[in-house]
Amino acid sequence: MSDFLPILEELEQCQSHAERRAWLMSVPNYVFHREHLNLRRILDAAGHHAAIAYAQAKLAEQTATRLADGSIPITILSAVYIAETDLKISAREGG
Repeated sequence: MSDFLPILEELEQCQSHAERRAWLMSVPNYVFHREHLNLRRILDAAGHHAAIAYAQAKLAEQTATRLADGSIPITILSAVYIAETDLKISAREGG
């Protein structure tokens, strides 16, 4: 057992990039904001660089200053979509 929250222990126990991708795509958004340092540690230890980029993009999305209409800037959303695509590719390639 680690010092991580139970939800992060699930990520730590993932055995493949595909499992980590599934976890990252289903985890509540607050986890990217609250646990970004622990997420990076776990993903770095797993050598899943595309997952690190995705987690960083999601953190940027969570902390971005919204536009006057309440939307998130397209530059941030584009970074999230690109990182998500790279994450899915890395999951298909294995690891």
